[in-house]
Amino acid sequence: SSGGHTNAVLKNPLVYQPFDPGEVGKKIELTFGPLSGGNHAKSIIEDAGYVCSDSEKASIAQFIKGHFADRRKGITDEELLQGYFVFRSPIKFSSIDYGKTSNRSSVTCEGELFGKQGGHERTHEGKDSALAALVGMVREFQPDFDIQSHRSSSKGEGFNALSVSWIVVTDGVTTVEGIGEDQDIELSAMRAFIDAINKHHIEKNYRK
Repeated sequence: SSGGHTNAVLKNPLVYQPFDPGEVGKKIELTFGPLSGGNHAKSIIEDAGYVCSDSEKASIAQFIKGHFADRRKGITDEELLQGYFVFRSPIKFSSIDYGKTSNRSSVTCEGELFGKQGGHERTHEGKDSALAALVGMVREFQPDFDIQSHRSSSKGEGFNALSVSWIVVTDGVTTVEGIGEDQDIELSAMRAFIDAINKHHIEKNYRK
């Protein structure tokens, strides 16, 4: 997992290997950890089909290491991609609150929204759920999408059961599904919507 060693192997495996492992049906495996560098992260991300330029590989690698700061023995390639998706996500809210009356809903969020930091508020007139207010908020920054489907179900039993929501977002070309969980069904739907928008943004802008 050492940055210097993995960088050398990525450039020329025979630096550390007396022969190509493929000759005996094997392959070298590199673990991304606290000592890994930008080239290692870049190779995993690009092999998965996403963009990681030379100018940002170091910052992406550092973000991922911070995201998994407690994993001193390293992370899997799948986990690295999860960290990459968080890095690329245009919506990173630390809190979501909402209000609902018979003819109006509102949502208040704190965090990052398409590069804009701080508090974000939106109201929606009508009998729709609070999700409609969040959709209106996001459309100010990303108007090109439609919600294709939305469903929720219970996970567990009793008062402590979680609500799990699935929302499919499409622009007619790229279609993704977001998933969200919360004990509050409104919040689970909003988390699923945010997950879908983040995935859609990444697929549209950072898929190679």
